[in-house]
Amino acid sequence: MASPALGKSPDEAGFLAALGRRVRERREQAALTRRRLSELSGLSERYLAQLESGDGNISILLIRRVAEALHCSLEQLLSDQ
Repeated sequence: MASPALGKSPDEAGFLAALGRRVRERREQAALTRRRLSELSGLSERYLAQLESGDGNISILLIRRVAEALHCSLEQLLSDQ
């Protein structure tokens, strides 16, 4: 059940937190600052910070832009593997 205050179920919040960790790890592996990833993806630094912290609820098209900027597949960012 979704939390009325946050609008996310615990499962959804966990998914977004894990996605954010994977984005941050990929960004760090690529030796990119958040600013540079912002330039490459067209997303604001603030939005990327929210995504990496698990607070952002990113659309599939925007996560695709992040994946392209990080030279990885959507599956690599979305998969728990």
